[in-house]
Amino acid sequence: LLVEQKTKRLLEAERLAAVGETVSGLAHAIKNIAGGLTGGAFVLEKGIERHNEKYLRQGWDMVRGNLGRIKSMTLDLLSFSKERAPDYKLCDPNRLAQEIADLMLPRAQEYDVTLKVELDESLPQVWLDPEGIHRCLLNLSTNALDACINVECAQKKATVILRTTKPKGWALEYQVIDNGCGMDKETSKKIFQRFFSTKGSRGTGLGLMITKKIIDEHEGAIAFESEPGKGTKFVFKLPERDQPPEGDCD
Repeated sequence: LLVEQKTKRLLEAERLAAVGETVSGLAHAIKNIAGGLTGGAFVLEKGIERHNEKYLRQGWDMVRGNLGRIKSMTLDLLSFSKERAPDYKLCDPNRLAQEIADLMLPRAQEYDVTLKVELDESLPQVWLDPEGIHRCLLNLSTNALDACINVECAQKKATVILRTTKPKGWALEYQVIDNGCGMDKETSKKIFQRFFSTKGSRGTGLGLMITKKIIDEHEGAIAFESEPGKGTKFVFKLPERDQPPEGDCD
């Protein structure tokens, strides 16, 4: 009985520690976003007072950017907080990749980043959760673009590649490749941990963890290679399926 009580206390202590870490990380992310909104509101107010269009545009850009971060963090937290089976549908994997490229293109053009889309046109339709895989591709592509527009890498022509292919033994492989700042070995060990971010106040540290969670739910595999100053390559694969698990059809 004593051993059982000690085990329960240990599990409870671990649970409380995990809750504390989550709350602390979440509070830090919210504080950063609130700071961005406060700064944007201040610039907007100055623009209104002075009838200054430049201030108005700058302030609105700051507010809009932080509203986007709130939306992104909310979606990540919803994904993090619940276990869910993928909502499988028979999908064109290239269409998903092209949708992400179309979403990313305006920002890539704004920062003079070349965005390449290399699609394997022979790929058949694949059973996957389109919303989940869309989220994975968006997280990885956003990170790749952010790595390229980092001021430390501004001296070279930045490129992001979004690629689809079919590896042996798998239904599909997505690749997201950039020639941005890359990561050292110490950073690479931590990227799938919750609330760890290389973006400082601009990141929540949830994106890659959620990406891995979604791919794990698909029974897929994710890997990456990165080198400081040269860039990063993320690859994730999805298994072959003749039908979704448990006959869950679209």
